[in-house]
Amino acid sequence: MAAAFLARSDTALSYRAAVFVPFFVAAYGVLAAFYETCSVRAISGCRLTSEGTEPVADRAELAAQRKTGLRVLGMSGALAGLATALFVVAS
Repeated sequence: MAAAFLARSDTALSYRAAVFVPFFVAAYGVLAAFYETCSVRAISGCRLTSEGTEPVADRAELAAQRKTGLRVLGMSGALAGLATALFVVAS
């Protein structure tokens, strides 16, 4: 709703570019669910189980988990940047 208001009103480019944040959160939520990886936990070296958080002991698994976590963050940023650019250009 706020994005529609920003698109229709004569607001500054910097305000319209602020839609990056909700686009990033939305993209991160979808990609984290798709890859089943929480980037924050992956970078900190933890895994979430049904009993709670536990450290990842295997170095190979930890490296793969961190790589996936960084991929999720990067793809979220790229998708949010693309969506923001399209929004700013289209409005």
